[in-house]
Amino acid sequence: CFAANAGGVAHLAHIAADYDLPLVGVSTDLVFDGTKGAYAEGDACHPRSVYGESKLAAEQALFGADPRNLVIRTAAFFGPWDFHNFAWHTLQSLKRRERVEIRGDVRVSPTYVPDLCHALLDLLIDGEGGLWHLANAGSLSWYEFALKLAQAAGIDSSGLVATSGEASDTSLVSTHGAMLRPVEAAIDDYCRRLAGIEQNFATRHAAARSGERRSRAPIASESVISIRPSRSHPRSIS
Repeated sequence: CFAANAGGVAHLAHIAADYDLPLVGVSTDLVFDGTKGAYAEGDACHPRSVYGESKLAAEQALFGADPRNLVIRTAAFFGPWDFHNFAWHTLQSLKRRERVEIRGDVRVSPTYVPDLCHALLDLLIDGEGGLWHLANAGSLSWYEFALKLAQAAGIDSSGLVATSGEASDTSLVSTHGAMLRPVEAAIDDYCRRLAGIEQNFATRHAAARSGERRSRAPIASESVISIRPSRSHPRSIS
């Protein structure tokens, strides 16, 4: 974890500095301990996991190599082209009418990947550096996030069950001002795009199956052309 997240970043940062090239790094809300919530860029970091510690070390390596570098802290990714995130798995489980237990006392700032990419590119184009928090505006528990996803997708949410444990709130805010739209609008956009992708996939799958069935169908007898070898006729020799 440290070798990839911290060591690798430090190596790249020093190479970029040798060529006088600023670098961008993406960090996490897990550099915070979750006891406060609504964390801004200036709040003290107290990671509670090895992953959080490795990302904080990466931040320090980036700024140590070049103060011009840009570091983005974000959280809880979801996007319509990623089928390995919380949003996707939650919706698929609910479609299968499965029971889904989700923490109701752990709060985060869900971040819609297309919005994050647009904001990040804006910062790069403007030549910005330093530390920025980029997440869709708002704070949700994982249970609230799942409930809003189900509502936006028009899926029965009765299978959702809120669980509890050690409460935590690593939601993010920014002293630079809000750059991303409210999380509810991002969730609506996500569900619309996801529905379109799923429909397109279903249409292509149906077309492929239809073509497969046609290729396996027997050829009609009247369309078969029988080719018989002709008899050779010897030439007469006078």
